[in-house]
Amino acid sequence: MSSLGASALRHLEKLLEKIKKGTGVIGRSPPKLLEYIMVSIVRAGEKIELVIIYFVNLIMKYLLKFQKSLFESVLLASLWAGLLFTIALLVIAILNVLR
Repeated sequence: MSSLGASALRHLEKLLEKIKKGTGVIGRSPPKLLEYIMVSIVRAGEKIELVIIYFVNLIMKYLLKFQKSLFESVLLASLWAGLLFTIALLVIAILNVLR
């Protein structure tokens, strides 16, 4: 690896550590300013991602409850329809036997 590549890799490792720790010092030099802006953007993106994940989990929780209630109501409706159909067939069979 060339000296330039190793230097760039070391710089990126330091930048990654700053992003992980959430530390970024603003400076007057353009590289320090850009580094601070990049660290801030990544940290803000992480916070926004956590908020989105929280709301998606909240929505999924309510949709799961809705799905369970819908499943129960469909199951009960099909059981009632089966019971009524069976009773209707029994009534028809009894009327045919009595004729």
